[in-house]
Amino acid sequence: MEENEKSAHMSRYVLMKKDWPKEGYNLLFSTLTKSVVLIEKRFLDNIENNEVEELPEEVRKGLLKEGILTDSLNESQNLRYLFQKAKFSTKSFGAMILTTFDCNFKCEYCVENDVKDIRSENMTDDVSKNIIEWVARNIYERHPDDVELVYYGGEPLLNKNPIFSISKELFKISLDKKVSFSFGIITNGSVSLSSEEMEELKDYGLKYFQVTLDGPEFIHNLRRPYKSGKGSFSDILINVKKFVEFAPVFVRVNIDRTNANSIGELLNFLYKEGLSSKIVIDFAPRIKSGLLPHFCDANIMPDKAFSDSLKEVLPIARNLGFSVAKRFVEIGPCLLTSESQFVIDPIGDIYKCSGFVGRKEFSVGNVKDEHYSSKFIEFITMDRWEQCLDCPYVPLCGGGCAYESFVTFGDYRKRLCKKALFAGTTMEVLANSLYNKVEIQKVLESDLWKKS
Repeated sequence: MEENEKSAHMSRYVLMKKDWPKEGYNLLFSTLTKSVVLIEKRFLDNIENNEVEELPEEVRKGLLKEGILTDSLNESQNLRYLFQKAKFSTKSFGAMILTTFDCNFKCEYCVENDVKDIRSENMTDDVSKNIIEWVARNIYERHPDDVELVYYGGEPLLNKNPIFSISKELFKISLDKKVSFSFGIITNGSVSLSSEEMEELKDYGLKYFQVTLDGPEFIHNLRRPYKSGKGSFSDILINVKKFVEFAPVFVRVNIDRTNANSIGELLNFLYKEGLSSKIVIDFAPRIKSGLLPHFCDANIMPDKAFSDSLKEVLPIARNLGFSVAKRFVEIGPCLLTSESQFVIDPIGDIYKCSGFVGRKEFSVGNVKDEHYSSKFIEFITMDRWEQCLDCPYVPLCGGGCAYESFVTFGDYRKRLCKKALFAGTTMEVLANSLYNKVEIQKVLESDLWKKS
């Protein structure tokens, strides 16, 4: 046995779901390496009883390689390395771009409620050109492997010309520089695109659409109506059916007290509409809508209540054939602390967090500038996770969301612990995503566990 194997022990950053997918097996997930391992009970017993030397050599070496076992006496160093590597990596370059602050909806919980009353700008051709030049400059200087943009708003398709012009030019530049280029569109789903427009966007690198449906028609229309008060559900459904013909579609469902009990009804409706194999469902908890108090924030669910609701809807989604986004699993340090991720508003101001967009005091510069303000350094060096080194969930949450801290405490520097949320969701979402894998089905069909 090699020296590192002799000192091997379970990593503190491993989550576990025991007796899954059936008795005698255990699902392990390293939040640090993102490795997923299924092992028999007898092997887990060896590890938990500090009998790692009793493991078969191939099992022991495999678990060390995947990061389930570690020989490190100071795993905090590994965590620091992960965060610093992510912070300063130049492999990817990305930006979220608001084409407009304008929106045709009046959602009761909009995170831009405090901004929309004072900001109404649309992105102009000049700003679009400045953004193209800014991204191109970053491509030339950073030499990333890939560039990914996300267009949102407001409602980005109310001012769609920037989407076409920016994507077209950056696609050409990226092609010339042998860089992978793609983009997604986060839309409320009410604005149509013609087949010709979607074909054109697909040619430029369209990767996905994201829309939101917050329940069956009656409930959704109460939560996400047009400004006129008219319901939006039927229009969104029509457009989703068009979108899926050209790109993957993520349907986000924001869950709170007012719609938690109706999500199953929404899923059954979408199944009957023939969409279960064509869309990915993204179940998300509602967060506070702004610094000022809003009456609808009273409907936000405590983290445990959201987790309990998620556990109820995941099997429904799986049984109906829906794929579910791996929220709480495939995440990590947020763009706030990344040197290569940005948010740009309609006048070209640059931010480090989409929640802060429109609040000038949080801007770190403008795409016309050659340098960032001191706010940029403050944000990317704000290592909130340093307070959470012993928590197995910190590689996922990164020490919490600065925007949530801002709207909760009025101070984005304060830590807002979300351990209860991740503890109740991460392994449930992961297990749900694995359930129909061939390897899992083999385990369910076998009786090998009886030999352990």
